[in-house]
Amino acid sequence: MKRLKLITVLLALLLAAMVMVPMVSAVNNNYSDEKIKLVESSYIPVDFAYKDASTTLQSFILSNSLDEKWNGATLNPKPLTVYDLNGAILSYRFSAEKNGVSIGQIDAAASKVVGGPVLSIGIGPNKFDEKTVDSKINEIAAGKFADYNVGSKTLVSYNFPRLGVLAILTNAKTGETKRIVIDVTDYSIIPEKKSVMDGDLGAWSFYDDISVDDMTRNIQKSGITPLYASQKLLSVTRQQQSSENWCAVTVAQMISDYYGYWREQQAIADKMGNGGGGGSTPAMELTYYQATTGSGGLGKTNSIDVYSSSANWDNAADEIDLNRPLKVGNLGHARTISGYKIQSGSNYLYLNDPGQNLGSYWLLYTSTFNNYVYVR
Repeated sequence: MKRLKLITVLLALLLAAMVMVPMVSAVNNNYSDEKIKLVESSYIPVDFAYKDASTTLQSFILSNSLDEKWNGATLNPKPLTVYDLNGAILSYRFSAEKNGVSIGQIDAAASKVVGGPVLSIGIGPNKFDEKTVDSKINEIAAGKFADYNVGSKTLVSYNFPRLGVLAILTNAKTGETKRIVIDVTDYSIIPEKKSVMDGDLGAWSFYDDISVDDMTRNIQKSGITPLYASQKLLSVTRQQQSSENWCAVTVAQMISDYYGYWREQQAIADKMGNGGGGGSTPAMELTYYQATTGSGGLGKTNSIDVYSSSANWDNAADEIDLNRPLKVGNLGHARTISGYKIQSGSNYLYLNDPGQNLGSYWLLYTSTFNNYVYVR
């Protein structure tokens, strides 16, 4: 696989000093102690994360990886600390600002185990108010859990990069505790579960989806890293889903538009067999992609779905090199992959996210992706 190297390979030592950060008290003991120890022992200090995020931002701007509104942006050094559902710190979300106004966000990695200094770059400004979220949590607790008192509340990423608040409720009489995750945008309660189809949102640990072997390799590779850049972007117009479960439907709308066929989301959903507003499986999505254009499909008869290890960065980049955008899912949320980038030894994918208030952004490739649908 040949890719253009825009900058000659250089070598640079990454800063290695680590500090320990306490975990939130609401840790779920179902998660692997081994993973938690690896994450904690490889924490990145927030000032180092800020430097990494600032360097990455300038590199992305100089390589025209972000649109013009990012030119001249700098990072506010005071981030939001975002936790994983296993209780460990996942990222530091820095606000990129111009003239004191936020234009977007960068999630700097809080631990070396993810394999790169920045998890995401390009998501729009935060669209939630902490006081409103706090009030909503109290309202939900009073209505649905009247016998429980609200205890700790922690900002978490329940399905990265989606943000929620993990609240711990305690029954005043029995001492029983409950964990509830509430989305910060629409205040819906997100069940802690692995989803079974795209659009069926659930909440689960990002770290838990990275194997111990991958975590160990990521820690080991963070010493000396080649500095070069390579990227390719396809012209895919991002669309927003009209139903909370139609992320895969909206991905199909974006890809169809790329190939010159405009389809309404309802028509695509009907063809997939989820016109009533439900989620989609890759098999349902292929029903649309493979069907003839005359019958309302896309006519891409060689489209296939692949899973697990096949849903890797190289295979996605190969599709982009062949000018074919594709769908990526984690059996919970589907997005369109329309570009790739190599930056300082880290592999990124450009995602058009149909979810509300997320937009299009670069995401560090990790082993958390479950499936691809190749549209061929």
